[in-house]
Amino acid sequence: MVSIAAHNKENTSLSLTDIDAISLSLRSSLSGVSVRPKKHQQGTIGIGRAPKHTSYPRRYVSSTKPYARGRNTSVTRAKLASASSSTSSSGKVQRRVKAKPKARPPPLKLDDPAYDLKVMQERVKRARYDPANGDVGQVRMPLKLPFPQIPPIEHVDQEGLRDVPVDYILNKLLPLLPSISTITLAYKPYPQIPHPSPSSFSTRTLALAIPEIMDGRKPEWQAKTRGREPNMCLAIRQRAGEATEGDMVIAVNSLVFASQCSYWNRLISASRLPSPSSTTPSTSASKQATPSETAVSAALPAISEEEGSSFSEESESESEDDSDEYESLEPSPLPPVIKDPRGFLHLPIIPILLPSPPTFHLIHRLLHHPSLPCLPSFLGLSDHSSRQEMLRELGEMDVKALMGKAAVLQGVWKNLCALGIARASVWRQLGEAWSFVTGIIAGHGLLVGGQVRRSEQRGAKSGAEEVAWEWVGMMRERERVAKEEWARGTGMGAQ
Repeated sequence: MVSIAAHNKENTSLSLTDIDAISLSLRSSLSGVSVRPKKHQQGTIGIGRAPKHTSYPRRYVSSTKPYARGRNTSVTRAKLASASSSTSSSGKVQRRVKAKPKARPPPLKLDDPAYDLKVMQERVKRARYDPANGDVGQVRMPLKLPFPQIPPIEHVDQEGLRDVPVDYILNKLLPLLPSISTITLAYKPYPQIPHPSPSSFSTRTLALAIPEIMDGRKPEWQAKTRGREPNMCLAIRQRAGEATEGDMVIAVNSLVFASQCSYWNRLISASRLPSPSSTTPSTSASKQATPSETAVSAALPAISEEEGSSFSEESESESEDDSDEYESLEPSPLPPVIKDPRGFLHLPIIPILLPSPPTFHLIHRLLHHPSLPCLPSFLGLSDHSSRQEMLRELGEMDVKALMGKAAVLQGVWKNLCALGIARASVWRQLGEAWSFVTGIIAGHGLLVGGQVRRSEQRGAKSGAEEVAWEWVGMMRERERVAKEEWARGTGMGAQ
């Protein structure tokens, strides 16, 4: 045993054996050699080494995938293919031929006096209005339609309904209004069918029937019409007393009008006021009712009016002055509604004098279809037309056609006032329709006058002003596009 003296830092001596000395010597000689880590044995748990952390994006870090080295991406292959295609078979590099730049279109000549004159002539042509009566002068139209004060409906003057609130009657009637309209318009007049009672009612009644259910045919249809039949015929004429194009005879259910028209009772009572002279049929063919396009009518015998019931020779103001005198008189009773065995309804004829008979079909529609919008029907457009579609369709019309639309709206306004229809939605939509028509008419004047830029004005603007400037902007944009196309075509022709 070899004894080796070793001194520690406290200078204490230790006695080492041979094995300890050899181990210490090996440890000292191998102190600079790193020991290889043990391999991970199969079957043991381990998650491996974490990847090296870097803050650079992934595209700047070399890939650790085994196939990354020597892999050609699609971009690299495309570059190699482009380089190989530019090299000829002889090995010489060919130069790429630059493509010729596209020929630019010639500059547009937008300042052409001849074209501008043509555009102005077209504007004047569309804005020209020649009245049918030949009157030459300035036409003045209000930007807004006045809304008259219409009193509420006091009661429905029908048996059993005088003490029932009008709102209650109307709420119960609303779901039935479309079917009432369909059934009443299905009745056709048969003036050749005599009245089954004595001849005293022969000139004051009219026979009507639905052709499909006459003589007891289709009893299921008869069941559907029960309670929705008409109970009177309206002989609608103009207040001037002359037969006009819109005169008509139409079967109606009076409850529909009595529950929605404030002046209904006064109108039908005035037509039945007593007079000294008896009712005699008129022989003038010009006073017969003519067929209407929208209401049920036919060639009918002449309808005579009693002298006290005529408003044809009196103005509207005069008729209002004499209202007290009319109220003091008792109207004559209506002939009863009779249904004969063949299925004909014999209804009383009530003469009604309205300011505008040709527009009565619009009144009939809005009373029987309150849920449908009446703005498009006032303008003669589709029920599903949007605001832009209405503006575009009306914008295609000239001033003459627009004045015809304005005349229709004026007739509707007069009939609403005469009947006393106070529904707010109807008046609002009538005002919008009037704004469309008057606004586009004013827009034609702005284009002809060269006023194409809107002046800055303070305060609220009417609906007609908004429509006018919107339409002017639309037309100016259309003219600009048309002028560019014309100039482009002229430039191509010059080449």
